Amino acid sequence: MVTIVAHRGDSAAYRENTLAAFRSAIACGADRIELDVRTTADGVSVVLHDLTLLRVWGSARASMSSPGPRWLSSGTPTCGFPD
Repeated sequence: MVTIVAHRGDSAAYRENTLAAFRSAIACGADRIELDVRTTADGVSVVLHDLTLLRVWGSARASMSSPGPRWLSSGTPTCGFPD
């Protein structure tokens, strides 16, 4: 049996580790979702892979020293695959 694991959600169609990416991965048939959880300096858990927000969010603010962004998104899943 093949298990489909969506690495950080449907990160080809949406920003990785966001609710939109997770929802799209599920809609596209993923069996599991791999995600990254970090704890900020003030004890808040955030879903983020990198140590900073630069690569994904365009901000050099360190995720480990602030609570980070709140990820709320909507849209129709595109599954990240070319037509």
